[in-house]
Amino acid sequence: MPGRTPRSPHRSFTRHADVARRLRRTPGEWQHVSTHRSRAVAHTMARRIATGERLPAYLPAGAFEARTVPHDDGGTAVEARFIGEVAAR
Repeated sequence: MPGRTPRSPHRSFTRHADVARRLRRTPGEWQHVSTHRSRAVAHTMARRIATGERLPAYLPAGAFEARTVPHDDGGTAVEARFIGEVAAR
């Protein structure tokens, strides 16, 4: 379409409820959540996953761990794993 900008590969539309369900099915396994152009945005996303802040799919706080990983094309990926609700207490 004329005048329409193609979507950036770094722009992320993540269905967090689906991701959290997938992570709960494979406890302890690191999996890709999203990729961001900005390292700061990726770090914020990782913190929100770990705390459940503004992302209730990852509650209770501490049930998930998250980390950021440099991506080959210059972006920053967010990875997470489910560590269990017992660990969150």
